[in-house]
Amino acid sequence: EIIRRAGFPAVFAEPEDLLAISVLVEEVVRWPRGLRLPCTLLLNSSGLLARIYEGRTGWAALSADAAGIPGDPRGRLDKGLPFPGSYYSSDWFRNEFQLGVSYLEAGLPAPGLEAFERTLIRRPGEVEALYNIGLIQLQAGKLESAREAFELALEGQPEFIDSAANLGVVLARQGRLEDSYRVFSKVLESRPGHIEVLINIGNIELAVGAPERARKRFEEVIRLEPGLVAGYKRLGAVCRSTGDLDGAREVYEKAAAIDPEDPELWSNLGVILAEGGHFKEARKMCERSVRVSPGYAFGHNNLGLVLQALGEADGAVGAFRKSISLAPADPSAYLNLARLYIKLGRKADGGSLLRRYLELQPGHQGALKLLKQLGE
Repeated sequence: EIIRRAGFPAVFAEPEDLLAISVLVEEVVRWPRGLRLPCTLLLNSSGLLARIYEGRTGWAALSADAAGIPGDPRGRLDKGLPFPGSYYSSDWFRNEFQLGVSYLEAGLPAPGLEAFERTLIRRPGEVEALYNIGLIQLQAGKLESAREAFELALEGQPEFIDSAANLGVVLARQGRLEDSYRVFSKVLESRPGHIEVLINIGNIELAVGAPERARKRFEEVIRLEPGLVAGYKRLGAVCRSTGDLDGAREVYEKAAAIDPEDPELWSNLGVILAEGGHFKEARKMCERSVRVSPGYAFGHNNLGLVLQALGEADGAVGAFRKSISLAPADPSAYLNLARLYIKLGRKADGGSLLRRYLELQPGHQGALKLLKQLGE
Protein backbone atom coordinates (compact mmCIF):
# COMPACT_ATOMS: atom_id res chain seq x y z
CA GLU A 1 0.00 0.00 0.00
CA ILE A 2 2.86 2.37 0.81
CA ILE A 3 4.43 1.59 -2.57
CA ARG A 4 1.16 2.29 -4.38
CA ARG A 5 0.76 5.62 -2.58
CA ALA A 6 4.24 6.56 -3.78
CA GLY A 7 3.07 6.05 -7.36
CA PHE A 8 4.72 2.71 -8.10
CA PRO A 9 2.88 -0.36 -9.42
CA ALA A 10 2.91 -3.27 -6.98
CA VAL A 11 2.51 -6.94 -7.80
CA PHE A 12 2.87 -10.21 -5.92
CA ALA A 13 5.74 -12.40 -7.11
CA GLU A 14 4.96 -15.99 -8.02
CA PRO A 15 7.39 -18.73 -6.90
CA GLU A 16 8.89 -18.94 -10.40
CA ASP A 17 9.50 -15.17 -10.34
CA LEU A 18 11.46 -15.47 -7.12
CA LEU A 19 13.41 -18.39 -8.58
CA ALA A 20 14.24 -16.34 -11.67
CA ILE A 21 15.47 -13.48 -9.49
CA SER A 22 17.67 -15.81 -7.46
CA VAL A 23 19.16 -17.29 -10.66
CA LEU A 24 19.78 -13.79 -12.01
CA VAL A 25 21.49 -12.60 -8.83
CA GLU A 26 23.68 -15.67 -8.57
CA GLU A 27 24.78 -15.58 -12.22
CA VAL A 28 25.20 -11.84 -12.64
CA VAL A 29 26.95 -10.91 -9.41
CA ARG A 30 28.18 -14.38 -8.36
CA TRP A 31 26.27 -14.10 -5.12
CA PRO A 32 25.48 -17.74 -4.28
CA ARG A 33 23.29 -17.13 -1.28
CA GLY A 34 19.77 -16.01 -0.58
CA LEU A 35 18.94 -12.33 -0.41
CA ARG A 36 17.98 -10.90 2.93
CA LEU A 37 14.55 -9.31 3.03
CA PRO A 38 13.73 -6.58 2.50
CA CYS A 39 15.79 -6.10 -0.63
CA THR A 40 15.55 -3.89 -3.70
CA LEU A 41 16.62 -4.52 -7.27
CA LEU A 42 17.29 -1.44 -9.39
CA LEU A 43 16.72 -1.97 -13.12
CA ASN A 44 17.70 0.24 -16.03
CA SER A 45 15.37 1.41 -18.78
CA SER A 46 15.93 -1.88 -20.65
CA GLY A 47 14.87 -3.96 -17.65
CA LEU A 48 18.41 -5.15 -16.88
CA LEU A 49 19.67 -5.40 -13.32
CA ALA A 50 21.77 -2.38 -12.37
CA ARG A 51 22.13 -2.65 -8.59
CA ILE A 52 21.09 -4.79 -5.63
CA TYR A 53 20.28 -3.36 -2.20
CA GLU A 54 19.98 -5.58 0.86
CA GLY A 55 18.10 -4.32 3.86
CA ARG A 56 16.22 -1.03 4.01
CA THR A 57 17.02 1.50 1.32
CA GLY A 58 16.13 5.19 1.39
CA TRP A 59 14.27 6.80 -1.47
CA ALA A 60 16.97 9.43 -1.86
CA ALA A 61 19.63 6.80 -2.55
CA LEU A 62 17.38 4.94 -4.99
CA SER A 63 16.48 8.14 -6.83
CA ALA A 64 20.10 9.25 -7.11
CA ASP A 65 21.27 5.86 -8.33
CA ALA A 66 18.42 5.58 -10.83
CA ALA A 67 19.27 8.95 -12.29
CA GLY A 68 22.95 8.10 -12.51
CA ILE A 69 22.95 4.70 -14.25
CA PRO A 70 25.74 5.00 -16.86
CA GLY A 71 24.83 4.13 -20.41
CA ASP A 72 28.28 2.88 -21.40
CA PRO A 73 30.10 -0.26 -20.20
CA ARG A 74 33.08 1.72 -18.90
CA GLY A 75 30.90 3.93 -16.77
CA ARG A 76 28.99 0.95 -15.38
CA LEU A 77 32.29 -0.70 -14.52
CA ASP A 78 33.51 2.37 -12.65
CA LYS A 79 30.25 2.41 -10.68
CA GLY A 80 30.36 -1.30 -10.00
CA LEU A 81 33.91 -1.71 -8.72
CA PRO A 82 34.26 -1.25 -4.95
CA PHE A 83 37.63 0.53 -5.26
CA PRO A 84 39.41 2.87 -7.71
CA GLY A 85 41.99 1.71 -10.24
CA SER A 86 42.45 0.53 -13.80
CA TYR A 87 40.61 -2.56 -15.02
CA TYR A 88 42.43 -4.63 -17.65
CA SER A 89 40.21 -7.11 -19.42
CA SER A 90 38.04 -7.60 -22.47
CA ASP A 91 34.77 -5.74 -22.96
CA TRP A 92 32.51 -5.65 -19.95
CA PHE A 93 29.42 -7.66 -20.87
CA ARG A 94 27.09 -9.95 -19.03
CA ASN A 95 27.35 -13.61 -19.97
CA GLU A 96 23.80 -13.93 -21.32
CA PHE A 97 24.43 -17.43 -22.65
CA GLN A 98 25.40 -18.83 -19.23
CA LEU A 99 22.45 -17.00 -17.70
CA GLY A 100 20.16 -18.72 -20.22
CA VAL A 101 21.67 -22.11 -19.36
CA SER A 102 21.11 -21.45 -15.66
CA TYR A 103 17.48 -20.52 -16.32
CA LEU A 104 16.96 -23.78 -18.21
CA GLU A 105 18.59 -25.79 -15.43
CA ALA A 106 16.18 -24.12 -13.01
CA GLY A 107 13.20 -25.09 -15.19
CA LEU A 108 12.55 -21.54 -16.44
CA PRO A 109 12.39 -21.69 -20.26
CA ALA A 110 10.80 -18.26 -20.84
CA PRO A 111 13.59 -16.13 -19.30
CA GLY A 112 16.06 -18.62 -20.75
CA LEU A 113 14.74 -17.92 -24.24
CA GLU A 114 15.13 -14.18 -23.71
CA ALA A 115 18.71 -14.63 -22.49
CA PHE A 116 19.65 -16.73 -25.54
CA GLU A 117 18.06 -14.17 -27.85
CA ARG A 118 20.14 -11.44 -26.19
CA THR A 119 23.18 -13.66 -26.76
CA LEU A 120 22.49 -13.56 -30.50
CA ILE A 121 22.39 -9.76 -30.46
CA ARG A 122 26.00 -9.68 -29.30
CA ARG A 123 27.13 -12.86 -31.08
CA PRO A 124 24.94 -13.45 -34.16
CA GLY A 125 25.01 -17.06 -35.31
CA GLU A 126 26.10 -18.47 -31.94
CA VAL A 127 25.23 -22.12 -32.57
CA GLU A 128 24.78 -23.19 -28.94
CA ALA A 129 22.37 -20.30 -28.34
CA LEU A 130 20.44 -21.18 -31.50
CA TYR A 131 20.32 -24.83 -30.42
CA ASN A 132 18.91 -23.95 -27.00
CA ILE A 133 16.36 -21.62 -28.60
CA GLY A 134 15.31 -24.51 -30.81
CA LEU A 135 14.90 -26.80 -27.80
CA ILE A 136 12.77 -24.27 -25.93
CA GLN A 137 10.56 -23.63 -28.96
CA LEU A 138 10.22 -27.36 -29.62
CA GLN A 139 9.11 -28.00 -26.04
CA ALA A 140 6.62 -25.14 -26.37
CA GLY A 141 5.19 -26.65 -29.56
CA LYS A 142 6.35 -23.72 -31.72
CA LEU A 143 7.60 -25.98 -34.49
CA GLU A 144 8.37 -23.42 -37.17
CA SER A 145 10.47 -21.30 -34.81
CA ALA A 146 12.25 -24.43 -33.60
CA ARG A 147 12.97 -25.52 -37.17
CA GLU A 148 14.46 -22.15 -38.06
CA ALA A 149 16.71 -22.19 -34.99
CA PHE A 150 18.01 -25.71 -35.60
CA GLU A 151 18.63 -25.01 -39.29
CA LEU A 152 20.58 -21.83 -38.46
CA ALA A 153 22.65 -23.77 -35.92
CA LEU A 154 23.45 -26.35 -38.60
CA GLU A 155 24.44 -23.63 -41.05
CA GLY A 156 27.02 -22.48 -38.55
CA GLN A 157 28.11 -26.00 -37.57
CA PRO A 158 27.00 -28.68 -40.08
CA GLU A 159 28.32 -31.52 -37.89
CA PHE A 160 26.18 -30.46 -34.91
CA ILE A 161 24.57 -33.89 -34.41
CA ASP A 162 22.14 -32.97 -31.62
CA SER A 163 20.79 -30.05 -33.62
CA ALA A 164 20.24 -32.29 -36.65
CA ALA A 165 18.54 -34.95 -34.50
CA ASN A 166 16.12 -32.40 -33.09
CA LEU A 167 15.51 -30.89 -36.53
CA GLY A 168 14.41 -34.36 -37.61
CA VAL A 169 11.95 -34.46 -34.71
CA VAL A 170 10.51 -31.07 -35.69
CA LEU A 171 10.09 -32.09 -39.32
CA ALA A 172 8.36 -35.32 -38.30
CA ARG A 173 5.92 -33.44 -36.08
CA GLN A 174 5.21 -31.09 -38.97
CA GLY A 175 4.25 -34.10 -41.05
CA ARG A 176 7.28 -33.77 -43.33
CA LEU A 177 8.25 -37.42 -42.98
CA GLU A 178 10.46 -37.64 -46.07
CA ASP A 179 12.51 -34.62 -44.98
CA SER A 180 12.68 -35.96 -41.45
CA TYR A 181 13.81 -39.39 -42.69
CA ARG A 182 16.53 -37.79 -44.76
CA VAL A 183 17.83 -35.80 -41.77
CA PHE A 184 17.76 -38.84 -39.47
CA SER A 185 19.56 -40.97 -42.09
CA LYS A 186 22.32 -38.38 -42.34
CA VAL A 187 22.72 -38.37 -38.55
CA LEU A 188 23.08 -42.15 -38.52
CA GLU A 189 25.80 -41.93 -41.16
CA SER A 190 27.84 -39.89 -38.69
CA ARG A 191 26.71 -41.64 -35.52
CA PRO A 192 25.23 -45.10 -36.26
CA GLY A 193 24.42 -45.81 -32.63
CA HIS A 194 22.38 -42.67 -31.90
CA ILE A 195 19.58 -44.21 -29.83
CA GLU A 196 16.96 -41.47 -30.14
CA VAL A 197 17.45 -41.22 -33.89
CA LEU A 198 17.20 -45.00 -34.29
CA ILE A 199 13.88 -44.92 -32.44
CA ASN A 200 12.58 -41.94 -34.41
CA ILE A 201 13.56 -43.28 -37.82
CA GLY A 202 12.04 -46.63 -36.86
CA ASN A 203 8.80 -44.86 -35.98
CA ILE A 204 8.75 -43.26 -39.42
CA GLU A 205 9.40 -46.60 -41.13
CA LEU A 206 6.56 -48.17 -39.15
CA ALA A 207 4.25 -45.28 -40.04
CA VAL A 208 4.95 -45.49 -43.78
CA GLY A 209 4.46 -49.25 -43.96
CA ALA A 210 7.97 -50.64 -43.65
CA PRO A 211 7.66 -52.71 -40.46
CA GLU A 212 10.59 -55.03 -41.14
CA ARG A 213 12.96 -52.10 -41.48
CA ALA A 214 11.49 -50.62 -38.31
CA ARG A 215 11.96 -53.96 -36.53
CA LYS A 216 15.69 -53.91 -37.33
CA ARG A 217 16.00 -50.37 -35.94
CA PHE A 218 14.33 -51.28 -32.65
CA GLU A 219 16.28 -54.53 -32.34
CA GLU A 220 19.45 -52.47 -32.75
CA VAL A 221 18.25 -50.11 -30.00
CA ILE A 222 17.75 -53.07 -27.64
CA ARG A 223 21.14 -54.52 -28.58
CA LEU A 224 22.84 -51.21 -27.79
CA GLU A 225 20.82 -50.49 -24.64
CA PRO A 226 19.28 -53.72 -23.29
CA GLY A 227 17.68 -51.88 -20.37
CA LEU A 228 15.88 -49.22 -22.42
CA VAL A 229 12.16 -49.99 -22.10
CA ALA A 230 11.26 -47.57 -24.91
CA GLY A 231 13.02 -49.86 -27.39
CA TYR A 232 10.96 -52.86 -26.28
CA LYS A 233 7.74 -50.84 -26.51
CA ARG A 234 8.44 -49.89 -30.10
CA LEU A 235 9.48 -53.44 -31.04
CA GLY A 236 6.29 -54.70 -29.44
CA ALA A 237 4.30 -52.25 -31.55
CA VAL A 238 5.98 -53.62 -34.70
CA CYS A 239 5.16 -57.21 -33.75
CA ARG A 240 1.56 -56.31 -33.06
CA SER A 241 1.22 -54.38 -36.35
CA THR A 242 2.36 -57.46 -38.29
CA GLY A 243 0.06 -59.83 -36.41
CA ASP A 244 2.86 -61.46 -34.44
CA LEU A 245 0.99 -61.51 -31.12
CA ASP A 246 3.26 -64.13 -29.54
CA GLY A 247 6.30 -62.03 -30.42
CA ALA A 248 4.66 -58.90 -29.04
CA ARG A 249 3.77 -60.69 -25.81
CA GLU A 250 7.34 -61.91 -25.38
CA VAL A 251 8.75 -58.43 -25.96
CA TYR A 252 6.38 -56.74 -23.49
CA GLU A 253 7.04 -59.41 -20.86
CA LYS A 254 10.78 -58.75 -21.14
CA ALA A 255 10.15 -55.03 -20.78
CA ALA A 256 7.87 -55.56 -17.77
CA ALA A 257 10.63 -57.55 -16.10
CA ILE A 258 12.92 -54.54 -16.52
CA ASP A 259 10.39 -51.98 -15.28
CA PRO A 260 7.46 -53.61 -13.47
CA GLU A 261 6.17 -50.19 -12.39
CA ASP A 262 5.39 -49.06 -15.96
CA PRO A 263 1.58 -49.30 -16.33
CA GLU A 264 1.71 -49.06 -20.12
CA LEU A 265 3.55 -52.37 -20.36
CA TRP A 266 0.92 -54.29 -18.37
CA SER A 267 -1.86 -52.57 -20.28
CA ASN A 268 -0.25 -53.48 -23.60
CA LEU A 269 0.10 -57.07 -22.45
CA GLY A 270 -3.59 -57.04 -21.65
CA VAL A 271 -4.43 -55.78 -25.14
CA ILE A 272 -2.22 -58.44 -26.78
CA LEU A 273 -3.78 -61.23 -24.71
CA ALA A 274 -7.28 -59.95 -25.46
CA GLU A 275 -6.56 -59.83 -29.18
CA GLY A 276 -5.48 -63.46 -28.90
CA GLY A 277 -8.76 -64.34 -27.14
CA HIS A 278 -7.18 -64.85 -23.68
CA PHE A 279 -9.55 -62.53 -21.84
CA LYS A 280 -9.07 -63.85 -18.30
CA GLU A 281 -5.31 -63.41 -18.53
CA ALA A 282 -5.85 -60.04 -20.20
CA ARG A 283 -7.99 -58.95 -17.26
CA LYS A 284 -5.16 -59.72 -14.84
CA MET A 285 -2.71 -57.65 -16.88
CA CYS A 286 -5.08 -54.68 -17.14
CA GLU A 287 -5.90 -54.84 -13.44
CA ARG A 288 -2.19 -54.84 -12.68
CA SER A 289 -1.75 -51.80 -14.92
CA VAL A 290 -4.24 -49.70 -12.94
CA ARG A 291 -2.96 -51.12 -9.65
CA VAL A 292 0.56 -49.98 -10.50
CA SER A 293 -0.72 -46.57 -11.59
CA PRO A 294 -4.32 -45.75 -10.61
CA GLY A 295 -4.13 -42.54 -12.62
CA TYR A 296 -3.31 -44.26 -15.92
CA ALA A 297 -6.39 -43.51 -18.01
CA PHE A 298 -5.62 -45.87 -20.90
CA GLY A 299 -5.23 -48.74 -18.46
CA HIS A 300 -8.79 -48.20 -17.19
CA ASN A 301 -10.06 -47.93 -20.77
CA ASN A 302 -8.44 -51.22 -21.78
CA LEU A 303 -9.71 -52.87 -18.60
CA GLY A 304 -13.19 -51.74 -19.60
CA LEU A 305 -12.86 -53.39 -23.01
CA VAL A 306 -11.71 -56.66 -21.44
CA LEU A 307 -14.50 -56.65 -18.84
CA GLN A 308 -17.01 -55.99 -21.60
CA ALA A 309 -15.66 -58.96 -23.55
CA LEU A 310 -16.07 -61.08 -20.39
CA GLY A 311 -19.70 -59.99 -20.12
CA GLU A 312 -19.18 -57.86 -16.99
CA ALA A 313 -21.05 -54.78 -18.19
CA ASP A 314 -21.26 -52.97 -14.85
CA GLY A 315 -17.51 -53.30 -14.30
CA ALA A 316 -16.85 -52.13 -17.85
CA VAL A 317 -19.04 -49.05 -17.36
CA GLY A 318 -17.15 -48.17 -14.19
CA ALA A 319 -13.77 -48.61 -15.89
CA PHE A 320 -14.75 -46.42 -18.84
CA ARG A 321 -16.10 -43.73 -16.52
CA LYS A 322 -12.86 -43.79 -14.54
CA SER A 323 -10.87 -43.38 -17.73
CA ILE A 324 -13.02 -40.41 -18.77
CA SER A 325 -12.52 -38.73 -15.41
CA LEU A 326 -8.74 -39.09 -15.75
CA ALA A 327 -8.49 -38.02 -19.41
CA PRO A 328 -11.60 -35.97 -20.22
CA ALA A 329 -10.26 -34.81 -23.60
CA ASP A 330 -9.44 -38.28 -24.95
CA PRO A 331 -12.19 -39.80 -27.12
CA SER A 332 -11.45 -43.51 -26.60
CA ALA A 333 -13.36 -44.15 -23.39
CA TYR A 334 -16.27 -41.90 -24.43
CA LEU A 335 -16.79 -43.86 -27.64
CA ASN A 336 -16.32 -47.23 -25.96
CA LEU A 337 -18.78 -46.36 -23.20
CA ALA A 338 -21.29 -44.94 -25.70
CA ARG A 339 -21.12 -48.16 -27.75
CA LEU A 340 -21.63 -50.20 -24.59
CA TYR A 341 -24.63 -48.08 -23.57
CA ILE A 342 -26.14 -48.61 -27.03
CA LYS A 343 -25.54 -52.36 -26.78
CA LEU A 344 -27.24 -52.40 -23.37
CA GLY A 345 -30.24 -50.54 -24.78
CA ARG A 346 -29.39 -47.36 -22.88
CA LYS A 347 -29.56 -45.14 -25.94
CA ALA A 348 -30.42 -42.00 -24.01
CA ASP A 349 -27.30 -42.40 -21.85
CA GLY A 350 -25.23 -43.01 -24.97
CA GLY A 351 -26.55 -39.92 -26.71
CA SER A 352 -26.05 -37.76 -23.64
CA LEU A 353 -22.45 -38.95 -23.28
CA LEU A 354 -21.67 -38.26 -26.95
CA ARG A 355 -23.17 -34.77 -26.81
CA ARG A 356 -21.11 -34.09 -23.71
CA TYR A 357 -17.95 -35.08 -25.53
CA LEU A 358 -18.85 -32.99 -28.57
CA GLU A 359 -19.04 -29.96 -26.29
CA LEU A 360 -15.37 -30.57 -25.52
CA GLN A 361 -14.35 -31.60 -29.04
CA PRO A 362 -16.84 -30.21 -31.58
CA GLY A 363 -16.86 -31.98 -34.91
CA HIS A 364 -15.30 -35.26 -33.76
CA GLN A 365 -16.24 -37.68 -36.54
CA GLY A 366 -16.47 -40.82 -34.41
CA ALA A 367 -18.88 -39.18 -31.96
CA LEU A 368 -20.97 -37.67 -34.77
CA LYS A 369 -21.18 -41.05 -36.50
CA LEU A 370 -22.47 -42.76 -33.35
CA LEU A 371 -25.01 -39.99 -32.78
CA LYS A 372 -26.22 -40.47 -36.32
CA GLN A 373 -26.73 -44.18 -35.60
CA LEU A 374 -28.91 -43.12 -32.69
CA GLY A 375 -30.99 -40.97 -35.03
CA GLU A 376 -29.74 -37.68 -33.64
